[in-house]
Amino acid sequence: MKTCRLFLAFTLIAMIIGGCYAARVSPQPEWDYNVNTDFARLKTYNWHPVEGTVKIDNLMLVRIKNAVNAELLTKGLELSPINPDFFIIMNGGRLVQYDTRWKGYNEALTYEEGRLKLAFMDSHSTDLIWWGETKTDLFFEMTPTEKDKLVHEVVSRILNNFPPSTSQ
Repeated sequence: MKTCRLFLAFTLIAMIIGGCYAARVSPQPEWDYNVNTDFARLKTYNWHPVEGTVKIDNLMLVRIKNAVNAELLTKGLELSPINPDFFIIMNGGRLVQYDTRWKGYNEALTYEEGRLKLAFMDSHSTDLIWWGETKTDLFFEMTPTEKDKLVHEVVSRILNNFPPSTSQ
C-alpha cells in the first residue's frame, strides 16, 4: 500500500512538472515546399509588406523579423531590397484557446496561443516555394527578454526545415 501511494505521488509530481514544461514548448512545425524549386539558387530575400489582417503587434513583428534575418544569415542567405530571389510573407496572430482540463479553483480555462506562418514566394514567378508554421502558448507575464528567447526558438524550429534536404 505504501509503495502504491509513493508511486502515485511521484506520478502526480511528474505530470505537474511535465504539464508546466510542455505548455511553453512549441510543437513540431508543419511545413511544405515545391519539389520543383532549386533551393541552391536562392541567395537573397526581402520581406513582403505585412498585411493589415496580421494580428501581431509591432514589437513582436520586429522580434520575428530580427530572428528570421539572423537564422537565414546562418544559412548563407542575405537580406536584399534590390532584386531578391524570394520574398518572405509573414502571417499569424493570437488566438484565445479553451482548456478543457480542470486547473483548480478560480483559475481561467482560457489561454492565448500564438501562431506564426512564414511563406517564401519566388520573386520572379510569384509561386509559393516553401512555407512553415507553428504555434505556441503565450503568457502575459513574460518579460521582453523571455519574449525574444521564445521568438528565436519558434523561428529556429520553423526554419529548421529550410532549405529542405534533397532526401525529403
